[in-house]
Amino acid sequence: MFDSAFTFLEKLLDDLTWRRFINFIIFVLIIVALFFAYEQYTRTLQLNRLRDSISLLKELDSLRPSVQSDSTLKMIYQDIETELREIVARTSIAPQPSSFWLKVLAGASPWLIVMLFFVPGIIRGKHDASVLVGGFMFAAIFGAIATLVPDSWGSTVQFVWYPIGHFVLMVIVLMIWTIRKRG
Repeated sequence: MFDSAFTFLEKLLDDLTWRRFINFIIFVLIIVALFFAYEQYTRTLQLNRLRDSISLLKELDSLRPSVQSDSTLKMIYQDIETELREIVARTSIAPQPSSFWLKVLAGASPWLIVMLFFVPGIIRGKHDASVLVGGFMFAAIFGAIATLVPDSWGSTVQFVWYPIGHFVLMVIVLMIWTIRKRG
């Protein structure tokens, strides 16, 4: 059962060149930068939406006394007020994955990305499919461990530091293990 995991680790270290390692680090840094940019962008949009809602509510509130006397204006005012409430209360219509599955995906993502590097070798016949089985085992293990990270630690720890940290730690441990095994 663990033969495929050890095969995956040996292939990972045998095929790991400095060029691939540096490319992987650059890729991870780009993903982290995009994550932070996305967080900043969505935070800004949400804040602007709240500011606009508050200013519109203030304007509507100032119009209320003058509208009460005319029935037509009163109906228009009520329609605008109803529409504004719907806009403010509206949430995203896209389905949101649960926190559990996001944690699992974040914990498994480094291993799934590394497995992508083995696919061309499997297609060419250089590696066998047991390498992917080992990769899936590591992805499942670290994805399951990711669910134990408390929500109170924040999204940066859950979705950035844990995946990168455990992957770097495992690579260092595997490199030390391989060096001791060879020499």
